[in-house]
Amino acid sequence: MIEEHDERETICDSVNSLVEGCRLPVKMHGTDDWPLAEIISVKEVHGVKCYYVHYVDFNKRLDEWVTEDCLDTRKVQYPRRDGTAPGTGAATPKKQVQSRPPSPSSVSKRESQHF
Repeated sequence: MIEEHDERETICDSVNSLVEGCRLPVKMHGTDDWPLAEIISVKEVHGVKCYYVHYVDFNKRLDEWVTEDCLDTRKVQYPRRDGTAPGTGAATPKKQVQSRPPSPSSVSKRESQHF
C-alpha cells in the first residue's frame, strides 16, 4: 500500500512557528495516546506558551489547553495558504435552489401569518 504524504506536512524546528490551524499529534491528558489535533488558539501565561487544541475525530468536550511538551512537532501539517483548514471529509450539503417558484397557496399562507 502506498502512503500519500501531504505536502504541507513538515518537521517543525520550533514551537514558535506553530500557528492556529496547524495540525499535529498531541499527548491527550490522562492517556498515553497521541491523536492528531488542531491548534485552535495560542496564548502565553507567565512566560509559558499554551495551546488550545481540538482532537480531530473526537468530541469537542475533550478540547484542552496543553503546553509545548505535549506537542509532537515532528509531524506538523500547516494550514492552507487560502486560510481554510483541511476538511474532515464530510461536507455539509448546500441548500438547493428551488427549480420553480412557490405555489400561490404557500405564498398567501405566509402573508397571512405576518398580519
